[in-house]
Amino acid sequence: MSAAELEANLADLQSKSEGTLGTLGRVIDTPGAIVRGAVVGKPFSGFGWGDDSRVSGQELLEHFGLLGKNTSGWKRTLGGFAAEVATDPLALLAGPLKALGKAGEIGELAGLMRHAPAAAAKVLGPAANTTRTGKGTIKFLENLLPNGAALNPGNLAIRPLVGPRVAQNTIDIQQLINASPDPAKALKAVQAALRAKNLTMDAIKGQKLGGSLRFQVGEGKLIPPLMWSPRGKTAMKALDAMDAVGNAFDWSPLARATSAVFDDRVGGRYNSLSQLGGLRRDARLAANVGAASEAFTDHVLKVN
Repeated sequence: MSAAELEANLADLQSKSEGTLGTLGRVIDTPGAIVRGAVVGKPFSGFGWGDDSRVSGQELLEHFGLLGKNTSGWKRTLGGFAAEVATDPLALLAGPLKALGKAGEIGELAGLMRHAPAAAAKVLGPAANTTRTGKGTIKFLENLLPNGAALNPGNLAIRPLVGPRVAQNTIDIQQLINASPDPAKALKAVQAALRAKNLTMDAIKGQKLGGSLRFQVGEGKLIPPLMWSPRGKTAMKALDAMDAVGNAFDWSPLARATSAVFDDRVGGRYNSLSQLGGLRRDARLAANVGAASEAFTDHVLKVN
């Protein structure tokens, strides 16, 4: 083979490789692209194959005012990349939902993590209303009914003022217990979880529930998991921005349509107010069933 033929073959191989990698990249990005498009009101843009038709991470941040015309190039690049990772459904499963420390794992085992956003809002106080997530929630609820009638504790328990990333980086197990509807019952659940893990309360006392990202190989036995747990003001603002995007997507037209079909709790309803009502009814039912079960167990123990 001559040098010219070799060069031509290598160029052809490079061209085909770039095309294959580009195609693979678009396939992998599709779930995140659908999420980003839905959040900014373009739910079908993520199905487009060209880069121009999809909403990029930078465009998403621009939509929420997190990037401006004067934002430097490297911040735009890093911010856009972070936004694309944060809105990838697969990344979300490995991020805030699983980035738990020992305290968070105990809270999850005790069934209390659903109260973490409310606990964080209680700790933050009025500052929770000024977060991006809080502002988005307040605007969302105020637009549902006249005179802000939908802005009440019941609905805030469903669509909270604080998201999972900020919550896990803000509160500890005691604050989670205190914010639960029944702190005494929550404490018993935590103590049972600690016994199951052969731990004591002192082992997790004062620890935040978790971080923002957790990197783990296998079950984490050979190599200890690595946790990214930012605590600075700038980092917390970034986490809040990611929470706000996630919150907006959870109640976007696409997400509500999906819930209407697959989530029995909303009873096939599409509009936001009806879905909130369905989720609240389900939460009350679960609480009543749990209370009845506990009362029955106590009665059996006393009889025996």
